[in-house]
Amino acid sequence: MSEMDTSELLKAAGRYRLSQAIYAAASLGIADELQGGERTAEELAAAVGAHQPHLRRLLRALSSEGVFRETEDGRFGLTPAGESLVSGEGAREMVLGWSLLPATYAAFGMLADSVRLGQPAFELANGQNFHAYLAAHADAARAYDAATGSTVDALISRRQHTTSAVSGLWST
Repeated sequence: MSEMDTSELLKAAGRYRLSQAIYAAASLGIADELQGGERTAEELAAAVGAHQPHLRRLLRALSSEGVFRETEDGRFGLTPAGESLVSGEGAREMVLGWSLLPATYAAFGMLADSVRLGQPAFELANGQNFHAYLAAHADAARAYDAATGSTVDALISRRQHTTSAVSGLWST
């Protein structure tokens, strides 16, 4: 692995903002609303029940990262990355449940304390271990199950694709 330079370090340190922006867009269902075509921030805000000026900022930020795209006339549309956030495509479920389960995100905020104290960050942030948390929070458990199912499906698909590609090398 190559060494990271200072600019890469600073960019990586700020990526939590992008992950939270993606989480916000996924939880609002923005990609679902854009399936029918480009829309303005005002139209999207009305459709998802959001504050238009803040939603516009979110959409512009995500457009600058390639998640969505903004046209010259101020409309927003899907990119291939944004299409993966449509409900049922797998990535949205992973973002909402696995990658950024709010309790898990809070735990990463406790990472320095975890290292200092030698205690699990999840327990420091949430007062209980991960599995006890899931048992006590049915919505979180459902999101986790959906996310792990999406993860397994993605891994199986990747393995099948890789296996097919490798098998093709040996058959005539």
